[in-house]
Amino acid sequence: MEILEPRERTDISEDQKLSKVYAEFGLLVKAIRKKQLTPTLISALNGNIERVNASTVGGKELMKLVSTSQKAMIKQMEKEMKIVPRNHFSKLWMVVGMSAFGLPFGVVFGLGLKNMGLLGDWGYPLEWE
Repeated sequence: MEILEPRERTDISEDQKLSKVYAEFGLLVKAIRKKQLTPTLISALNGNIERVNASTVGGKELMKLVSTSQKAMIKQMEKEMKIVPRNHFSKLWMVVGMSAFGLPFGVVFGLGLKNMGLLGDWGYPLEWE
């Protein structure tokens, strides 16, 4: 069994964001094809690719479908084969680090120094010389 190829779409050429998302999806499929995968994983991945290939929607709906399919494929690859794209965990945990640690520390420093303007730049000196 072989991984399916995403079909060529001529209707997305005028939308740059959609073209970029669809090209990224194609690169993911190309990278997956190089790996040795189990038949159950291949059928699950092919289901996501078939869903994208069979869709007749365009614009934002297609972009959302491609993004959700891509995330589902990455999650399946991570779960079964322990394979993830480069910088996957950096992107995943950067949001958590900024919201769970960066924002609270900024608020604490801003309230402590009675200057909420320091919320974003608390690492810089307080006065310019």
